[in-house]
Amino acid sequence: MANVRVERTEEGGFRATNARGAEVLIGGGDEDGVFTPVELLLAAVGGCNIVTVEPLTAKRGHRLVRLAMTVEAEKVEQNKLGPVTITYDVELPSEAADEVFRAVAGRVHEKYCTVSRSLQEGTEVRLELPEADVTPAKAVGTPAKAVGTPAKAVGTPAKAVGTPAKAVGTPAKAVGTPAETDETLP
Repeated sequence: MANVRVERTEEGGFRATNARGAEVLIGGGDEDGVFTPVELLLAAVGGCNIVTVEPLTAKRGHRLVRLAMTVEAEKVEQNKLGPVTITYDVELPSEAADEVFRAVAGRVHEKYCTVSRSLQEGTEVRLELPEADVTPAKAVGTPAKAVGTPAKAVGTPAKAVGTPAKAVGTPAKAVGTPAETDETLP
């Protein structure tokens, strides 16, 4: 099973680490020296393809002079990417190498890159939340004391004036499940 640990650092940034000791710094698009989560997703697509294409091409006797790629995607919604595009940048030693590279790159993209296939087929992402482990805050100092006399109501309460409004028409009926919005979340 593959896993990484993502955590907040003491400096207030974020870091992903694996069991082999590698780490990647994560942050917003306005921070230097970090990847955004979307950039890491694109790097995973590119990395998965390129580390699979290179040895398979070399195994067939065609070590590529240059093998690189650009991976890009645009957001189609505030929190959703559109299609991911992989663009190879290669320098080939021969026409035969070109034929092998194209065949291998196509097969890797369609069948062997775990990351690309997972995105294309819509892998489920599950959320597991721990049981609450709340540590009560400790009070510091002496409790505050009330000063002065409590306020008293002054004057006569207001009275309603006029006739109450009446509903007109048929009340609307709810259909389906209520939508959950940011305003309805705790």
